[in-house]
Amino acid sequence: MPANPSRALIVEDSPAWQEILSEILADQGLAVDVASNLEDATAALRTKPHRMAVIDLSLQDNSGQNEDGLRVMEAVRRHDPGCVPVLLTGYATVEVAVSALTELGAYTCLRKETFRRSEFRELVHRMLAAAPPPTQDLGESGQLSVSASAGRGIDANRTPCSSKTTRAGGAYYPSC
Repeated sequence: MPANPSRALIVEDSPAWQEILSEILADQGLAVDVASNLEDATAALRTKPHRMAVIDLSLQDNSGQNEDGLRVMEAVRRHDPGCVPVLLTGYATVEVAVSALTELGAYTCLRKETFRRSEFRELVHRMLAAAPPPTQDLGESGQLSVSASAGRGIDANRTPCSSKTTRAGGAYYPSC
């Protein structure tokens, strides 16, 4: 791994998902930070720049009612604007997915029940190829800022959730 590798942030409360995602991202050459809740994620975003963040919608709650992941995506926009978020969930509705994509800048929305390691590896590869790594600057305030040239790296090859839906477990999910 390079002396100063690009970083990825995983915001996920399930240790099993943390392990799966960490392995894939590390294999892509990224240093990985893991947070299991909104507070830890916000602290990580303020500390170091990240190329990407994989964010679970529902943190610390298995009912699907918790949507702290959307609050994490808002924190990404505020504290680490060069970071490209990806929403990962087992509970998303079409409305949540559209909001994540259009209002919160998600690169895509992935469903846990249809997650494929090989497809995720390809997605990460495309994301990393789309934009140069961000540069870090601790300004006079001591707050992390990311150079404007870092951008979000979103391109025409991104794989957003489509408007089609599939029915699974009594709920409709976007086809991502």
